[in-house]
Amino acid sequence: MNLRSILTTNDTLNNQIQNFSQQELHFTGKMKLDYVRTKTHPTQKFRVDGMLTINGISHPFSFMATLYHIANSGDIACKLSGQMMIDISKYIPEVSFNHFDKRVALSFSQIVLRRPGEL
Repeated sequence: MNLRSILTTNDTLNNQIQNFSQQELHFTGKMKLDYVRTKTHPTQKFRVDGMLTINGISHPFSFMATLYHIANSGDIACKLSGQMMIDISKYIPEVSFNHFDKRVALSFSQIVLRRPGEL
């Protein structure tokens, strides 16, 4: 993810984010699910554990995610979504936050397609 796509409620922080020489946010992790079901299923809430890297600085990171089944939607089976709260000061140590909140909330949403041949 490009860091420039992050928009905060703090104009000073927004300007600093736009001026970073490196602009990358990357998460690698594992969902705490045995498998992703694409057939009808109740809403599933689960934990995701992994490593969050921002501008080359990595820390262990966890958040909660939800998998919603979407009925009668053609090739779309589910929607995977989650929200994470990041203490941005851990990843951008050169920025002074003074009295501003160092936490940034990120939300994501992703469509999961049906398996080929699945009805």
